[in-house]
Amino acid sequence: MEETQLQPVRSEFMLKLLFSSDQPKEHIIKMLENYKQVHVEKREKYLKMQHELDQGIEEITKERARFLNAMLRRGILSCEATICWCDETMETGL
Repeated sequence: MEETQLQPVRSEFMLKLLFSSDQPKEHIIKMLENYKQVHVEKREKYLKMQHELDQGIEEITKERARFLNAMLRRGILSCEATICWCDETMETGL
């Protein structure tokens, strides 16, 4: 029950994007498209896991399933936010 410490967010992608102002726009768009695709695939994986969990797995109790579902929802929402951010960023034309 000890309080957890927030961990700093570290992202090699964000660091590279931050220093990409001298890169051709096509290169930056490709970086964003690739980053978006990774999160689309992760979201699909999480959605599949959530569907399987909803179908019921004998060795997982309903209470445990609620916690697993909460973690999956967090992952799904995080991926959706990243996908949205990628789209918005690409729409700005950088």
